Amino acid sequence: MKKIDAKKNRRREQRYRVLKRGKIVIKGLSSVVDCAVRNMSESGAQIRVEGYFVPPNRFQLQIMGHFNEPVWVEKRWQVGNDIGVLFQEGNE
Repeated sequence: MKKIDAKKNRRREQRYRVLKRGKIVIKGLSSVVDCAVRNMSESGAQIRVEGYFVPPNRFQLQIMGHFNEPVWVEKRWQVGNDIGVLFQEGNE
């Protein structure tokens, strides 16, 4: 994994470039949207969706080969198809 300079990106933690498959899981709508995980840190990730999609403020994210089960995340920002999320503690 390649490091991304934390100072340059104004982050508190180091982010690492990755390219992993992911799935956005929206329980209330019984929907699943494929995404790509572009970079990750201990507390969050940047994901990219294929077409323009506006997820709810809180949803589950499954990252293939990283988490066994989907984890709850909070949407922190969105620019076009790129979405920044913060991993949440606990469920629902």
